[in-house]
Amino acid sequence: MNPHDVPARPPFSVRARLLTPLAAGGTFHELDGLAQVDAAGRLTYVGPATDRPADSGGAIDLRPWVLMPGMVDTHAHLPQLPNAGVGFALDLLTWLDRLTFPTERSWADTAVAERLAPPIFRAFAAAGTTTVLAYGVVYEAAMDAAF
Repeated sequence: MNPHDVPARPPFSVRARLLTPLAAGGTFHELDGLAQVDAAGRLTYVGPATDRPADSGGAIDLRPWVLMPGMVDTHAHLPQLPNAGVGFALDLLTWLDRLTFPTERSWADTAVAERLAPPIFRAFAAAGTTTVLAYGVVYEAAMDAAF
């Protein structure tokens, strides 16, 4: 199986390696784990697959994949993300003048935000980032369109 076999909507159970931080510190690692999600989208069980609840049904087996909580990006400049990895040989001021400032100014056009924001957010999700503190631009209409 592969991750694309996971249903778009709950309920479902996923069998995989589990890796998650613990509130008290350290990590929890289970080589053969199970995560169960109820119809409301809440985790109802996370632990060893051998201790699975009776109502977990047929689990989607993703082993040896690792299931872990979504990542959190605490500092992302939304309008700069199309420039990621571009101009790495430039000094900062040149990079800002040639790439970043023109890109940010382009967001004055709401259509630019409407076109660029969805693939940016999809790229975050594809990389496992589920929460983003996204810095925007001064153009209020563009930010409304992006979010």
